[in-house]
Amino acid sequence: MGGMKNLWLVAVCAVLVAGCEKPVVGLTSQESVYLASEATAKGLYDEAIRHYRDAIRQDPDYALPHFELGLLLQEFRRDYAGAYYHYRTFIELDPKSEKADWARTRLNASERLLRNREAPVNPEVTARFEEMNRLLKERAQRIEQLEEQAAILGRDREKLTKDLERLNQRFQQLIDLPEPAKAERLEDTGVGQRPTEETGE
Repeated sequence: MGGMKNLWLVAVCAVLVAGCEKPVVGLTSQESVYLASEATAKGLYDEAIRHYRDAIRQDPDYALPHFELGLLLQEFRRDYAGAYYHYRTFIELDPKSEKADWARTRLNASERLLRNREAPVNPEVTARFEEMNRLLKERAQRIEQLEEQAAILGRDREKLTKDLERLNQRFQQLIDLPEPAKAERLEDTGVGQRPTEETGE
């Protein structure tokens, strides 16, 4: 029991030290979580960690950023004390979450790693995290592709609109011509002419 208490104190101290980073001003906790997820999808893990910490500063009772931050600290910073703290906090805030069992597995792994730095992380859990990270990256790439396609369609629509306007202007000019000039213009364009008949002996 004393070992667990000491472990918790170590984790709390680690989090207090990490919390000294300067937060981004003017964002809500939800906005910070959104920015963190986008940064994670792009592989910008340090930036994602900073945004999750901002979200927690703004709303310490918001469970989700604790879980996501724990994942990043464990996998990419090897900060097992910080990960332990945030997994435990997440479970306390939202014990019935669908991610609670995953958080408990990760919490136990962080505890082992704190006690013995050589202890391996559960390979199944690591594989699940890598798969999630891969899907996030694919989603970000797909969003970029859709944005590019939307921009191309927008340019094509603009060009077609301008072409249609020019055709309407020419048609209106033709309608406004007096009848003799209109007939002459039609003859010039070959509209309304009958083919000549060939005569034979």
